[in-house]
Amino acid sequence: LICSDNYNVLEDVQELTGQENETFIGVSCGGTDAPAVDIRVSIVEDIVPFNNYNVGMFDTDKSQYAKLLSKDHYDIEDYHVTIPKGKRTGRLDIKVKPDGLSPDSVYFIPLSISAMSAYEVNYEKSTMLYRVLIKNFYAEQKSSSYTYYTMRGYKDEAVMQATKEVQPINKNTVRLMPGNTSFLAEEDYIAENAILVEVQSDNSVRISGYKDLEVVQNDDDPDFPNVFLTEEDDWGRKFKVFFLAYQYKDGDNFIDIKEELRLQYTDE
Repeated sequence: LICSDNYNVLEDVQELTGQENETFIGVSCGGTDAPAVDIRVSIVEDIVPFNNYNVGMFDTDKSQYAKLLSKDHYDIEDYHVTIPKGKRTGRLDIKVKPDGLSPDSVYFIPLSISAMSAYEVNYEKSTMLYRVLIKNFYAEQKSSSYTYYTMRGYKDEAVMQATKEVQPINKNTVRLMPGNTSFLAEEDYIAENAILVEVQSDNSVRISGYKDLEVVQNDDDPDFPNVFLTEEDDWGRKFKVFFLAYQYKDGDNFIDIKEELRLQYTDE
């Protein structure tokens, strides 16, 4: 099974479109010559490599454990792969439904080769942890981080400058911390502090609390008009840009935030 050398993980970034995405896992054979006969490979879902990953990475800290991808989020119609005679690779087709997955969790489909019609199995690569990562146009979940925008702006009129993590939630929505609040990968902390920015069809945005945070959007600032734009400078560099103005409640007081988030990008 074609995967990395670290716990045989294969990371696959899936676009949040609201639709089902088609993807595949590769199965390959080695040797000097291509196979002289068709190779029929049977694959099963196998909890053993999944458990080995969690224990090996996190020992008894179950709060950090990866999760099994729910059957609601994928479909494998046929667990049999054929590597044709004279070829070196075959593919296991998967339909993935990434919408609704959390950027805070690691999701795996654990797979294992159970049988082959010819030749020998390389047991070091006979298992795989297929991991689904998520992205939208504005941000991407990566193996150990997220997308970082350059931030400049004001917090109660005091100047702010920093880089800010932006995380995909669905096709048009991202999650971030308000102002220069640091990100901390803890469920309760995120619930209490994070905000959502939803991009509308006219590129205006709606700002709200992710869960517990009270947020008031300010649409009256001409310099930070609550919009998302793409820009190109004189050197041909392209940028994704949010201009945001809002207040969030901190204790008994509201904190006033005006911020520009900017990310250089290239067309894919």
